[in-house]
Amino acid sequence: MTEKQLKDIFQQTYSFPLWKQVFDDIFPNKEYLQKPAVVDDSSGKTKSVLQLGTIRLLNNRNIIILEAEVKKNIQIVKNRRELRDIALKFIDQTNNHGVFIFYYSEDKKQLDYRLSFISRISEIDEDGNFQKFETAKKRYTYLLG
Repeated sequence: MTEKQLKDIFQQTYSFPLWKQVFDDIFPNKEYLQKPAVVDDSSGKTKSVLQLGTIRLLNNRNIIILEAEVKKNIQIVKNRRELRDIALKFIDQTNNHGVFIFYYSEDKKQLDYRLSFISRISEIDEDGNFQKFETAKKRYTYLLG
């Protein structure tokens, strides 16, 4: 995929079929669901959350691909942290170690959408100390459209 093709995808309204091209170019071990699976979200901020697929990394970790349609009153441009909190609960560190999540609004006047990558891993180091690694809250989230 060329830089121009990628920029075009970034500037268009949200469409997962366009993003599949990006994931196909970057990740060799991915699996898309034939029918998106509804994911339970009790935040009250989303109209729906769907799992679209899973990326399997070489270290036996998985990143799930989600799409969240947020309610009209949620401003995608401003609510970066609030949106991150929605996705964070889908990382269980057993089956899902990270998430790519697309947020778009049911309000068709909000043309922008957000792509966030969130990862959380907990391990015990060689000295027996508990180590927690998590993506920075203000990074790895992009406003697109």
